[in-house]
Amino acid sequence: MISKLRIIASLIVLIIFSSVIIRIFSADDSDYIRKAADTAAVISFGTTSISSENHAVTETMAVTEISKETAVFADDKTDEIIIETAEIVYFPINLNTATLEELTALPGIGEKTALNIIAYREAVGGFCSRQQLLEVSGIGSVKYNEIYDLVYIDDENYDYEEPFDEQPIDEYETGAEEEIPVLDVNTASAEDFAKLPGVDEELGNKIVSFRQEIGGYENVLELLYVEGMTDQLYISIQDFLVCSVQNH
Repeated sequence: MISKLRIIASLIVLIIFSSVIIRIFSADDSDYIRKAADTAAVISFGTTSISSENHAVTETMAVTEISKETAVFADDKTDEIIIETAEIVYFPINLNTATLEELTALPGIGEKTALNIIAYREAVGGFCSRQQLLEVSGIGSVKYNEIYDLVYIDDENYDYEEPFDEQPIDEYETGAEEEIPVLDVNTASAEDFAKLPGVDEELGNKIVSFRQEIGGYENVLELLYVEGMTDQLYISIQDFLVCSVQNH
């Protein structure tokens, strides 16, 4: 009798235990699956720099491709998983062969500026110096300094000079200046006076008109009475002037 009671009690305990186990394992675990599946493979942008005596080598991971896949869950529901794949860019990059993706991996260079770099490169037939980056729209001196060591050019011309607008040649700087004549203030014409440094034809006419008005100069200093003649201008031309006194 006691043995039968023990067996019955054991069966009851087994049944209760089995019920608990079945409840636990029958619970809907789709939430756990969904949470795991919803986690996208996101590759963050990171940079590692290695310095050497010659140049810095930088490894940059940039997202270049995005694909989608469909996942089926235990509750027969579907969802999309976004998977991002990455391309590793090693710096420095060749400025004449760099792709759009490589250029946009440079600090501060967006897609628009990268396209401007490529357009300029094609227009000039390739960069010959990194200094030419300053001629690209969207690149100023600050951004230029930031990316200077991250790009290179084969056989770079370090003597490259930025183009400039051609300026008129100053004949006095070339040594081909016209010799300044010594003028007699009582006989020189307005055109002659205009050959003096700082004197134009209008002032030359005033010098001649004042000479006619006073009946001729008695000395060079009388030029100071001419309208438009300043002390500084007189000092700069006095060595080219003589005065022959005219008989009145």
